Amino acid sequence: MPRLDPDDLRTFARRPWARLERLQRAERAARAVAEKVRLAEVLFIAARELRPGWPDAADRQRDLAHHQHLCSLLRRASHVGAR
Repeated sequence: MPRLDPDDLRTFARRPWARLERLQRAERAARAVAEKVRLAEVLFIAARELRPGWPDAADRQRDLAHHQHLCSLLRRASHVGAR
């Protein structure tokens, strides 16, 4: 394997990562819902190929708890901005 050039590594590390993330986030947000669902399915299939038993019962229970917590937060904040 060829040795990595330290100057190339420094250049890579100094890239405007926050700006790139903002651009990528905006691009992802602009995608159609159907495309987002398709990508989520692709990611799910890839995860299942790496871990066939995923998600297990404990993963599902943690996910449900997170959803319930988020719902409670949304209910508590539902009056914000209402007139």
